[in-house]
Formats: sequence, C-alpha cells, structure tokens
Amino acid sequence: MIFRDDDIGAGSLSTLQAINQVHIDEAVPVTLAITPRMGNASSGNALLAEPLHSYLQSIRGNSLFEFAQHGYTHYNNVLQTVGTADTLSEFRGRPYEDQYNAIKQGRDDIKAVFGVTPTTFVPPFNTGDDNTLKAADALGFTRYITSQDDFGVKDANLQGIMVQGLTFGLGWKNDPQWSWRMSNLTTYTDAALDATAPGGSIVVSYHYWNFNTQDGSPDPARIALLKQYIEHLKSRGDVLFTTLDNQNALPLSAKTQLNLTASSTIATTNQPVLLTATLTHFDPATHRWIAAESGKPIQIWYTLNGVRYNDTTIETDGNGQVTYLANWTELGNLTYYASFPGDNVCIGSASTPLTTYVSDQMQVALAAWGVIPKINYWSV
Repeated sequence: MIFRDDDIGAGSLSTLQAINQVHIDEAVPVTLAITPRMGNASSGNALLAEPLHSYLQSIRGNSLFEFAQHGYTHYNNVLQTVGTADTLSEFRGRPYEDQYNAIKQGRDDIKAVFGVTPTTFVPPFNTGDDNTLKAADALGFTRYITSQDDFGVKDANLQGIMVQGLTFGLGWKNDPQWSWRMSNLTTYTDAALDATAPGGSIVVSYHYWNFNTQDGSPDPARIALLKQYIEHLKSRGDVLFTTLDNQNALPLSAKTQLNLTASSTIATTNQPVLLTATLTHFDPATHRWIAAESGKPIQIWYTLNGVRYNDTTIETDGNGQVTYLANWTELGNLTYYASFPGDNVCIGSASTPLTTYVSDQMQVALAAWGVIPKINYWSV
C-alpha cells in the first residue's frame, strides 16, 4: 500500500505538517511529490523559500518520506479550446528537448537544496507522452507514476522506464462528500486488496491541500478521516506500507507489529507505571509473529488535550522489548503510543492507543464476598 501526496510546494504548510504527522504517528510512509518551481520557471529555486525549506529539511532523513519529483512548474501547457475536453498537461505534446530540460532543472533543484536525487517521477495532471517517458528515463528516474488512463496500463515497462498507474484518489469538495466517500473508499480498497496477488501494489494519491478548511487552515475532521482510513488498513493485518521507490526493496518478513501495555491504566500523580512495548516481525516460514532483533529504536510518547509530548526513545532488547517507568504530574486522560520508525531491514509500525487516567487521589474499590450476611457470619 503506497500513499502519494502531490503538489508539495503549494498550499498551507500547516496542513502539510498535520497530514505528515498522521503518517509519523501511524508509522506509515508516504511519497511526497515535490514541484520545484510551482507555476513559474523564472522564479528561481522555490524550494529555498521559508518556511517550506526548513520543514522539508527537517524530515529529509526520515525513512517514512520519499522525495519524488512532480514535474517542474505544474503549469498547464496544453492549449484549451472552448467546447473541447483537451486534457491538462505540463508536458504532453512538447518537444523532447523541452521536456528533458524542464525535468532536469527540476531534478537539479531538488538535489541542490536537499541533497536527494529523486528516482520517482510524477507528471502533473497525471499526463505525459512518450517523450516524457524517454526524458525521465534518460535522467535516471526508475519509476513513472501516473493515471492508468495516461498510457492505458497499470504496470508496464514503457520506453525503458517502469510505468505504474494509480489505483485510487481521495479529496473532495465538501464535508458531506468526505464522510460518505471515505466510507466507500474503505470498501473499494478492501475489495482491491482482496483481489490483489501477494506482493502486488496499490497506490492511493491525494493533495494535502484537500485537507484545508475554506480559510486554508487544516481541517481536523478531514484529517481524522484519513487517520481512520489508515488505521483500518493496518487492522487488516495483510498490508505492507511503503513508498514508491521502496516497494520492491523489502520482503514480507520486514513487516512489523508493535504492542504497548501498562502495569496499570489508572494512576495518581507521581505514581510510577511500567510501560512495556514489544516489537515483532512476520516470519513467512511459520506464518507467525516473532520477536524483533535487539537494537531497534522505540519511541514512547503521549498526547494530552490534543498536544503531543515525547517521553523517551529506547532500543529493544533480545526479546524485542523495551520498558519505561512513566511518572506523571499532569491530571486527566493521557493517550500513550509506542512507535518504530523503520529501517533498511524492517518496516515501521505504531502501537494502538493506550489511555491512562491520572488523578490526584487514589481510588479504592470495595467488594463484598458475602452479599447477604447472616448472624455470626463473616463477610469479606
């Protein structure tokens, strides 16, 4: 299962951060399709503009994020004629030299700013032509991700480059559409997964700015629907999450699960509670989950009143476990998580939420063994 987020370089940075935080919290990777000079080739390297530059730099080394290239300017170069249904495209119909130079400049912009050479090319509007494929191949791209309608294929090697078609897209105009269409998307995705052979890939695309409110700020309701969608996919137990450039790199044994338990879910302030996180990975030979090797970093963190607080990061022992003695001064319901970021051997994962209630006084429960006592009969 692969998520592709388009148009990085336009829209609200706060919404992009909120969407990416969902992927971080769920330990589910995403391919970020970056447009180097959104709308204007003469504007200089727009990826140097703040605060986008600093934010992308901060996540550049995180294995959850792939930096892919999404065209050069995302400008529509197809002449639109009134009454026709001409398809929008930045590249279709342009000479090979023009396409090559534009894609090269965009690739060089990304490499110059972030030190990353993208290997996945995503054409704006999901449209291109044979010259687009030839140029992308000549520039070292190994994968070209587009609509299945672009070349009429889902997975095929064309003009020397692997062309992969999208399976689903999400993002709608109003809240009622989001509610029922996300429910339908879950149903459609389940059907597609059930029909896909082991090792097959499903690509879901979205534009992060689709998660904005009308004033351009992040929409919590829409973001929550994305989180629910991801958690549903995780609950199936048969889905590996990866990026477009890494989808064939890790075997089934790289899949991991993370379980978090607490010695008590009810505590008073300054009362230590032992948290235990256990990381396992899938063993294809036995079809069982077995303990991950030692040295895997597990982050322990919690949310209180919608704010995230990072407690600690601990490496697993020989049993794939970490333990942490939590001691709280805050009152209220604390929702705890454990997360594993993934590495070149294992795919990242996150635990299900664990809610702990912290009060300022001890609660004692009293129960009677003999509920109807008799004369001279002791009740405990």
